[in-house]
Amino acid sequence: MQPREDLSRAGERGARLVTGSGVGTDTATALLDALGSEGVRTGAAAAEYRLGDAEPAVVALPRDEEGVSRVLALAWESGLAVVPWGGGAHQTVGRPPTRYDVALDLRRLNGIVAYEPADMTATVQAGIRLADLHTRLGDAGQFWPLDPSLADRATVGGVVAADLNGPLRCRYGTVRDLVLGVRVAHADGTVTKAGARVVKNATAYNLTRLYAGSHGTLGVLLEATLRLQPRPAVEEGWWLAGGTVETCH
Repeated sequence: MQPREDLSRAGERGARLVTGSGVGTDTATALLDALGSEGVRTGAAAAEYRLGDAEPAVVALPRDEEGVSRVLALAWESGLAVVPWGGGAHQTVGRPPTRYDVALDLRRLNGIVAYEPADMTATVQAGIRLADLHTRLGDAGQFWPLDPSLADRATVGGVVAADLNGPLRCRYGTVRDLVLGVRVAHADGTVTKAGARVVKNATAYNLTRLYAGSHGTLGVLLEATLRLQPRPAVEEGWWLAGGTVETCH
């Protein structure tokens, strides 16, 4: 139990946090207690997470799976709408939210959980940037063969959730082919997993493919196990120029 004076201060912080917003004081106080002051943003900082005409009252920045689960559970209990947020590179892909109370920023979950170069698999947290992942894998001459736009900002969780593919799909396949398993936090904070950390897995239904392209509607991606490939020794490109659009066709 917290001392009475600590609870009082937490309540005052929660009241200041939600002034003029739709998030209740009790929920705001609980978020502050769960994530700390560095894990909650409001005001001008929240405006950076604006989507169209919608702007969150609160931005939650958990540092681990438990924090994500707690934020979702609190939002579930309070009837708040949560929008997962990765790098923000492709946040406008898909339909905009009709309600938007809490932005759930996952960029602090940016570690590599397990990496098996011999098996060419890696399990990573959803908030790791694609560019950072490729830097880490490059030491072993491997990469995750997806090349969506804005790879310097895009996170693995965002790439999977939005089913983002680039030209390399013609050679290596799509997101659904290159994700072996996921851990997901659902709307009430419950955490489940699908797939496995191995390439050959024939257990039950392949729900991993269902989460790819779900845009956060089925849950918040926490981790993904990725199928890797050897990085090509040489990469080349061609530039074709034409005088007009018609001649290019």
